[in-house]
Amino acid sequence: MLLTGVAMAWLFDPASFAQADQGSVCLIPISKSWADVMTAENLICPAENYRVKFDGHRAFEWPSKESVEIDDLDTSQKHKIVLYCGKKDIQKLTIEFSKFKSTRLALSLGQGQTHLWASLYSACLQAEESTRR
Repeated sequence: MLLTGVAMAWLFDPASFAQADQGSVCLIPISKSWADVMTAENLICPAENYRVKFDGHRAFEWPSKESVEIDDLDTSQKHKIVLYCGKKDIQKLTIEFSKFKSTRLALSLGQGQTHLWASLYSACLQAEESTRR
């Protein structure tokens, strides 16, 4: 009987079945041949030392050969991103999809700072496809 009650509740509450809109962020690769970059905190950081962390998950190396797509991000939530040089956090940002017209964004790294783009998402994915060939 309890199972029937739960099923009935779902029937009368369509929001319980509704799946949140999903967004994605494509990380544009950087070249390992970049010269060491001075960050906003005046820290010299070799390109191979950049790491990034999304929403409290483990940090991983910023891509250098292929784009990396972070998908299945709930567009109704804020997403925290931390940029590291080695183990030192050098920049924190929050992505709010509601502030963009697109739910597909690209994140690039330049001058030791991240840059968020709605217009570069397709180019980011094309770069990923071209490096896989």
